[in-house]
Amino acid sequence: RRKREAEEEEERARREAEEEERRKRAEIDERTARGTRAKWGGLAEPGSVKNLFGSRVACVALGGTGALFVFENGEYGSTAGLPMGLHQRLGGRPGGDPPPDYVAMGSRGRYYVRFADGASAWDGPRRMGEELRTTDRRVATVAFGALFDSYFIVYADGWWNCGNIPRDLDEKIKAETIGPDLVAVSLGPNGEWMMKTRDNKMWWGGLLPTVSATVLEHKDTITGTWFGDNGSYLIRHR
Repeated sequence: RRKREAEEEEERARREAEEEERRKRAEIDERTARGTRAKWGGLAEPGSVKNLFGSRVACVALGGTGALFVFENGEYGSTAGLPMGLHQRLGGRPGGDPPPDYVAMGSRGRYYVRFADGASAWDGPRRMGEELRTTDRRVATVAFGALFDSYFIVYADGWWNCGNIPRDLDEKIKAETIGPDLVAVSLGPNGEWMMKTRDNKMWWGGLLPTVSATVLEHKDTITGTWFGDNGSYLIRHR
């Protein structure tokens, strides 16, 4: 009997070790897909950005010249300059409330935040708010553009909704006949944009020369691009 119990315990330990190894491999794969490195410019508190960014960052958001990072465990860190409404939403929640799992920021105080329980809040264009209140789709990304009513929502199923986006982005969507194929879209306050599809094709437009040079340098490994005020940016790559 003791021998059988020992064998069962050994088998249980083996299965647990294999499961832990699978979990670690999946974690590494997910982090690699998100991008483990980044380049940025023009952001306030670049030292803080350097300390905050890492492979465990699950979400990046830029707004003004500030940056916010949501980590895998739901904790977050940021530089100064968050939109006041977002700062109050994040800082005013009781300790036991679900943490944020996705945040987007823009100029003029615009933001979108979703919490781990599915609840969300935002400050942005009226049309965007109407869309978010009536849809049952899960949001993948939200972006805010140059004008207050410029926005782009990408849903987890690849569909999207947008308003007053840059003309060259609109033309690219039509030229590529983009359907329910999107993974992410970023917009900037000076007409910048990035679009990414499920087959990992990416396009950019409206970039300043410094940003364009960085995109060209890392084009084959870029996983995401975000834009802030005064030409600030962050490019995430593998």
